[in-house]
Amino acid sequence: MDGEHYFKLKAIDANQTELIHGENFRGILVGLIMRMIKDATQKGFETMNQALKKRTENSILKE
Repeated sequence: MDGEHYFKLKAIDANQTELIHGENFRGILVGLIMRMIKDATQKGFETMNQALKKRTENSILKE
């Protein structure tokens, strides 16, 4: 199994950016492993995204 983790940033306007965050998995075991880790992986991505959002917004407010 192999995974490609990615982050894409898309400008919405001068003050907003959309974060597109995910992972593409490949390999014969993807189906089996994803059934075991899907929920935890999704939760981890969401937690990281919220932490990044908070940190970025706090950094901007300090400028």
